[in-house]
Amino acid sequence: MSNELTTQSQVLQKSADSIVIDSAETMTSGTELLSQANKILDNVKKEKETVLKPLREATKAENSRWKPLEDQLKPIVAMLREKLGAYQTAEMNRKRAEEEKIAARMKPGRGNLKAGTAIKQMASVEAPEDKVTTDSGGLSFREKKVLKITDEKLIPKQYWIIDEDAVLAALKEGKKVKGAEITIEMTPVNKR
Repeated sequence: MSNELTTQSQVLQKSADSIVIDSAETMTSGTELLSQANKILDNVKKEKETVLKPLREATKAENSRWKPLEDQLKPIVAMLREKLGAYQTAEMNRKRAEEEKIAARMKPGRGNLKAGTAIKQMASVEAPEDKVTTDSGGLSFREKKVLKITDEKLIPKQYWIIDEDAVLAALKEGKKVKGAEITIEMTPVNKR
């Protein structure tokens, strides 16, 4: 990193912190400071690029070298994860269903189960292995909560997401969109 650019930046920082834009004169001073800051920033980018460009080229070459093998292995990993997860999910659902069936019979009366008997039967329901170990490695499972939309119409409005880009595009085309409008903000464009 250049000491000269660091010094220039620090001097500029003090001026930028203290300036108040409240007149045509200070607008001119602010424009001068903005131009100086952008010129320093351009020089920083130029110096940085002399270091980063060869690194990016080397990275690109290495990524190209390894990509075919990664492209071959990623679908295999995804497929095996899906199959293992589907089996484990089915087994956990089977176990829960058996336990719920036992719990439903836990009530007074003939042909039903007493609490103690139901608890013993639930404990005897075979659970799937939660860890698998092989010579090459191991596997364990953790629960992941996944959203399943059962009826879109019933979801409360507070969970809807507005596509702001689409709304803005429609407004720019002159379409009316209830609850939205275009406001104008002035953004400085610096020429140096």
